[in-house]
Amino acid sequence: MLDVIIKNGQILDGTGNPGYIADIGIIGDRIVEIGNLPNAAGARVIHATGLTVSSGFIDIHSHTDVELLVNARAESKIRQGITTEVSGNCGSTPFPYGRNGLTGTKKWLARYGLELDWSTCGEFLERLEKQGIGINYATYIGQGNIRAAVMGEDDRKPTAEEIALMQNEVAKAMEEGAFGLSTGLIYPPGSFATTEEIVELAKIAAQYGGIYSTHMRSEGKFLLEAIEEAITICKHAGIPVQIAHLKVSGNRNWGKAKFAIEKIAIARNNLLPVSADRYPYIASATGLDSLIPLWAHNGGMDALLSRLRDPETRSQIADEMLENIGEESGWEDTIISSVVTEANKPFEGKNLKEIAAMRNQDITETIFDLLIEEEGQISAIFFSMNEEETDYILSQPFVSIGTDAGAKAPYGPLSEGKPHPRAYGTFPRAIAVYCREKKLFALPELIRKMTLFNAEKIGLVERGKIQRGYYADIVVFDAAKITDTATFLDPHQFPKGIELVMVNGKIVVEKGGHTGILAGKVLRKR
Repeated sequence: MLDVIIKNGQILDGTGNPGYIADIGIIGDRIVEIGNLPNAAGARVIHATGLTVSSGFIDIHSHTDVELLVNARAESKIRQGITTEVSGNCGSTPFPYGRNGLTGTKKWLARYGLELDWSTCGEFLERLEKQGIGINYATYIGQGNIRAAVMGEDDRKPTAEEIALMQNEVAKAMEEGAFGLSTGLIYPPGSFATTEEIVELAKIAAQYGGIYSTHMRSEGKFLLEAIEEAITICKHAGIPVQIAHLKVSGNRNWGKAKFAIEKIAIARNNLLPVSADRYPYIASATGLDSLIPLWAHNGGMDALLSRLRDPETRSQIADEMLENIGEESGWEDTIISSVVTEANKPFEGKNLKEIAAMRNQDITETIFDLLIEEEGQISAIFFSMNEEETDYILSQPFVSIGTDAGAKAPYGPLSEGKPHPRAYGTFPRAIAVYCREKKLFALPELIRKMTLFNAEKIGLVERGKIQRGYYADIVVFDAAKITDTATFLDPHQFPKGIELVMVNGKIVVEKGGHTGILAGKVLRKR
């Protein structure tokens, strides 16, 4: 007898091929039968007539890690059909910790009452396994954390000994199961690294069959140069490259998308394994401190806040920030999404222009004082992209889908603030808006960009495809009705149209409710 039979669904297998009607038989955590199974018996039979059945969505660009220790269900992700998170992006991971460490990460853990009872990749993965998780979890090793652990948060070149120590950290993480190396080259201290330094670390990840995922040095003024750097690392380290959340940011830079895509296409035509991911929104989200010039971050957050308190240095930072961004930037397009202090909670969901007026300050004074008051723990949403270029980027066959978000929930500690709605709606929105409405691609192709393509990029084994012998990570949804409901002002809302989500053969979401089952697995690079 089969454990579960999913009957008469429209199967999209993840390859991009047209769908077909069939039954799926599951025993344990595996798909064991696909076809017409009229006489098969199942402990549980799910009727999927008129519904689409696909492999569970794989979030190639996730920021879920310690959130799983806060709420193991990962509700905002599993409810949109994501069954596997690929985390540790943008150079940031909750490991390693050596004699130095990122002070901001430690504050982040304290925010949720979490104690740092791990120091390595392997220890963190074991911590997740001990607790249990509701979603599959894979991770990179973050170059920013490696640099902080070995060198601290100063802007300087590493010694030969420090390069060797950082290489050892990459090797250790890869041996413990990491899927590759990630960088966040706008975020200190990772941003202090040269191309050559990154190549030396990426070479180690390549030796273990890993991938290099990069939040590039620029997504605006120097976008094309940043793509060239990513391609250079691909060549010199001999490693596949994943360009994170490929975008053109800032209206002064709009028009560069076609040149960016052309650069990547040329590299791919030259057999260089370069691909990208993107979320289906025209707004990005990150820390408000990303507006501050890089040099002011030297020494870490405490050093930055000290500079912001010094009138002379503060004025210098303001002048350079406005020169970099442009005084005409439209501060109404930057919304504060999350703060820590109760005093500043009324500013969540409001734009910087509104907040400055409420505080009777100019914009730069508002930004600097908020950073000081929140000790740097303040997030913002930036409406910096345009629809046409977003459509163009998403339509490229080598661009897959990722949320660029950590897991949230409409209850408990993960319900704080007004986070980017991508945490709840990315994958349903890709189907509803960019496939069903805009018709940028056919549904089988979009499912490929959300499943098998992402699995193959990082080397996930026997996942991302409806095939005999593969793990039973499965989503059943109504292709005509699936839609995102999360908005920028009211983001903590689950999507509609997803009927069922299975993780490793267990039903985790059914008819709009979570079953409470924690069926996720920690995935390690083989």
